[in-house]
Amino acid sequence: MTQTPVPAFPAQAVTRRRLLGYAGLALVLLLVLAWGLRWWFNGRFLVETDDAYLRSDIVTIAPRVAGYLVAVEVRDNQPLKAGDLLARIDDSDYRARVEQAEAALREAQAEQRAGQARLANLAARQQQQQSLIAEAQARVGAAEAEAQRAGQEGRRQQHLASQQVSSVQQLENAAALARQADAALGAARASLAARSQQVQVLDTEQQSAGRNWTSSKRAWPGSRPSGNWPASIWLAP
Repeated sequence: MTQTPVPAFPAQAVTRRRLLGYAGLALVLLLVLAWGLRWWFNGRFLVETDDAYLRSDIVTIAPRVAGYLVAVEVRDNQPLKAGDLLARIDDSDYRARVEQAEAALREAQAEQRAGQARLANLAARQQQQQSLIAEAQARVGAAEAEAQRAGQEGRRQQHLASQQVSSVQQLENAAALARQADAALGAARASLAARSQQVQVLDTEQQSAGRNWTSSKRAWPGSRPSGNWPASIWLAP
């Protein structure tokens, strides 16, 4: 009786399935090992949470003056301390305004010096006029005394002439002297009035010069920035 031989295919199929199983298991082990190594070197240092948030200190800074930002002197996450330069603002217009203010200051100082010189000149002239007024008053006093004496002499000569004690010539001379004394008195009084008027004029000029000198000491008003600014960021205090 003849036996039918058993084919070897089932045994080969089992062996192939085992090899595939071993290969898959090895792949899984490699993946697990790779994940474990990654966690060991990196993952264990990472903190994860579903409701986490970042907290940091935020400081708001603002410049003392307004202007366009032209340069930032810090980098991200750079450590800073008090007094470090953070940014630069375009200062060209402010420099121009400073130069303008300095020029105005020099002009005001020149005006002040001129005003002081004018005040000193007016004070000297006023003092001189006061001296001239004193002299004119003295001349008026002398002229009044002379006019009084001449008047008395004229009346005396007239009385003597009425009694035919004095001559006509003496009477005429006395009358002429009286007229001269009256004229001198009038001139002295006119000179005194003119000197007094000049003092009033000098007082007015001195007051005006004093007001101008006081005004020149006042600060020059500022002006807002003008001109063409570069296309940049505008910062306001």
